[in-house]
Amino acid sequence: MRKFIRETIKDQVRSSFNLDEIQSLAMDFFDYQAKERDFLFAQITVLHYKMFNGEEQGDIYQAAAAVEMLALASDILDDLQDQDNVDAPWRKLDSSLVTNIAVGLFLLGKQTLDLYTEISEKLASKLFYSAIFSSLVGQHLDLKNDINNEGDYFQVVKNKTALIRFSSLIGATMAKAQDVQINIIRQYAEKMGIISQLLNDLNDLYHWEKKSDISSKKKTLPILYMLDIPDQSIIKTYYQTDTPFSQIYSEKQLAIQEMELLGAMRYTKTIIALERIKALQQISKLDISSAYKEQLTRFF
Repeated sequence: MRKFIRETIKDQVRSSFNLDEIQSLAMDFFDYQAKERDFLFAQITVLHYKMFNGEEQGDIYQAAAAVEMLALASDILDDLQDQDNVDAPWRKLDSSLVTNIAVGLFLLGKQTLDLYTEISEKLASKLFYSAIFSSLVGQHLDLKNDINNEGDYFQVVKNKTALIRFSSLIGATMAKAQDVQINIIRQYAEKMGIISQLLNDLNDLYHWEKKSDISSKKKTLPILYMLDIPDQSIIKTYYQTDTPFSQIYSEKQLAIQEMELLGAMRYTKTIIALERIKALQQISKLDISSAYKEQLTRFF
């Protein structure tokens, strides 16, 4: 599957971008992302197609490739805006050039989706635009960092992770899943997105040099926990004052130890466990084989 999807992406890139440099950069970006997450969104798309007895054929892999194009474009723009993920190849190039390629990948993803999805173009477009606009709103709210409580945080996350819902729904819809099943998928895919973001938030707490959460004073769930509890901490002082990042960075290990001791990591892991239970409850309602249910759980 992975080889086929990569070749599909390569063919679409070559046929659409008539400049060798753009083709080369785009494939470098895809290869990097494939190593990082192993075509995660494509895997989700194909699994949801197979779950509902979709016939094995090339179109689903073309659609899965389109989803990967959209996911990569979204990741690139997010990283540029957040000044994040400094090891990614697109962070080592001029941001104007990279933005241009990202926009092209969005259009290429939509074009590929229109060419190869079996469902009506109207329905495919509805799913596509819903995901893109939700992601855009989520990123806007995230950049503003106007998050004051957990309700605000989860609303941002639900929007930002819309592509996980999209990858699930496009596969199931192409397999002609029934409306009741589609509604169940929406619910657990939302939980999958929340879990994915929470895991990222936890990981980013340990990698200040690569991720901008702390330097940008992002209010992630573990940070909201630290701000809400009565205990004083390095993190709370940093977020509530004009303390420069360079100062708190020199106290990084102590700040992390405080978050661990005061329960921020434990609290976040508890929420992850609860969201996972909710997702599993929804998955149990699906009329699919236990083998497929087991495969689903591997994504969260």
